[in-house]
Amino acid sequence: MWDKSKWGVSLRWLRRLLQESPVRQQIVWLDCCHSGELLDIFDEANPGQEGKAVERSVIAACRGFEVSREQLQGEHGILTATLLQGLDPHRDVDGWVSNNKLADFINQQMFGELQRPIFHNSGGAIILTDKTHGVQLQLDPKLKGTCPYKSLNYFTQEDAVFFYGRRKLTDELINRIRTENFIAVLGASGSGKSSVLRAGLLDQLKRGQKLSGSDRWQYYGPFTPGEHPLESLRELGIGGREREMGRGGEVELQNSPPASCLLPSASKNLLPSASCLLPPPASCLLPSASKNLLPSASCLLPPPASCLLPSASEQRVVLVVDQFEECFTMCQDEQERDEFFACLLAMVAQGHDKFCLVLGMRADFLGKCAEYAQLAEKIDQHLVTVKPMTSEEIEEAITKPGELVGLQVEQALVTKMIGDVVDSPGSLPLLQYTLTELWTEAQTSPNPNRLTLESYNRLGGIEKTLPKRANQVYKSLKEEEKPVAKRIFLELTQLGETSDTRRRVCKEDLINSSHSLELLERTIEQLVRAKLIVTTNESKSGNGKAGVILDIVHEALIRHWQELRQWETIKLWRIETNLGLGL
Repeated sequence: MWDKSKWGVSLRWLRRLLQESPVRQQIVWLDCCHSGELLDIFDEANPGQEGKAVERSVIAACRGFEVSREQLQGEHGILTATLLQGLDPHRDVDGWVSNNKLADFINQQMFGELQRPIFHNSGGAIILTDKTHGVQLQLDPKLKGTCPYKSLNYFTQEDAVFFYGRRKLTDELINRIRTENFIAVLGASGSGKSSVLRAGLLDQLKRGQKLSGSDRWQYYGPFTPGEHPLESLRELGIGGREREMGRGGEVELQNSPPASCLLPSASKNLLPSASCLLPPPASCLLPSASKNLLPSASCLLPPPASCLLPSASEQRVVLVVDQFEECFTMCQDEQERDEFFACLLAMVAQGHDKFCLVLGMRADFLGKCAEYAQLAEKIDQHLVTVKPMTSEEIEEAITKPGELVGLQVEQALVTKMIGDVVDSPGSLPLLQYTLTELWTEAQTSPNPNRLTLESYNRLGGIEKTLPKRANQVYKSLKEEEKPVAKRIFLELTQLGETSDTRRRVCKEDLINSSHSLELLERTIEQLVRAKLIVTTNESKSGNGKAGVILDIVHEALIRHWQELRQWETIKLWRIETNLGLGL
């Protein structure tokens, strides 16, 4: 007769054991006949979490009505033999095996067997085996505990160690700066312009490893024009000694040319002040109606080179202006804008190969620059376009920063994230935002040095981070801007019979009696800065005219932002109601 006390266990006892256990990660594997019964009634034995974060892996060799079989040749049951094979970390692309990976492997290997294995995995991933276990990784102690991702912020020169995926673009910029004295870096919002200027171009130039002598050049910026671009230029501290942050984190002081020689005076003359040369007639300094910004040669003699820019025996000067579109979005004084452009172009014209101006600007503002003939010509001649990152570059941006802090990223997660962002314009900040969220969550888990697909799915990936961001931005808008933002998102959504999709809209087509151009541009600018929409400049829009094209940053926003879904429902109801009324 079967002795239950000797050969069996009570499910209530198992439930109590798991409830009272202080073990956070619990593993129960059964290779015996009818073991699936445990899963069939697991709700009774499931201890729950009782307020604790518990990871659990339960594997049964067969269903409740099946028997567990042994190998025809071998010393183990079929499940045990498969478990031993699947637990080998050397056969895994990541070099480590989790309970979820093991379940997938067992399903594949035992497909077609007379018994079907049953699984129950809950909570976070449990790392079962790791080929790096016991191996001391050589990590920089200064990076310990540092998040290698930047959320929605751009990379700075201090973050250059974590900046990956833009080597090709950085090399192109360095090659351009080798032979040119003007470079315009244009790309969509969220394409990584600010990051590549700081953590790519400037970091490499200051190292002096790719361009001989560039570590001895003088650098100003990057700075953004702001509301008063001339004042922003003066605030760089050009003149005397400039504070520069060195690669090692120490503050370095560099000698600079006199400020009076490089910048317009308080009277807003467009070229160097009287300390360098006699001021030209005012009629020569101000832009004409055609916006030609530089005074003609007949107006003044060029100042001595040693006054405006370095002499032939001195090192090169590099001035970097980022977010150049602020000259149009923030500077409301057209004369100051004209003078700022004239000042930059004068330095380029008179500096020759001893001066280089680098501009970073959103591509949709190229049309604004067309109003300034000489500036537009310069941009056209020295344009570098920031193209979308390739799949290989995105993978490098995900995995390489993590390696520096001992972080392992599951290959399945890498593949999933690449697929989620590779065809979406302006998604790089969102990629970094999601990676930051994954890293933050991992720090409170038993596996703080691993990012997994399971965690990504639990967070919702971009599909959840986007709506969260959208709600924050929408609530921060002024009351008169909220209806404009609502209309913009609805216009960027194409209502469909089965699912809604993104559609592109020309900015000029959104102007009406309720929404002025000024209000529209102000709202668009905030949505672009928040990385919720992207803008591009096209020679022809839907109506055949030149214009700025708006696009939603990712269709996940359409699918999963509840606020937008409600707006769409109301819009559809109004359309249907109007049709019913014959309107």
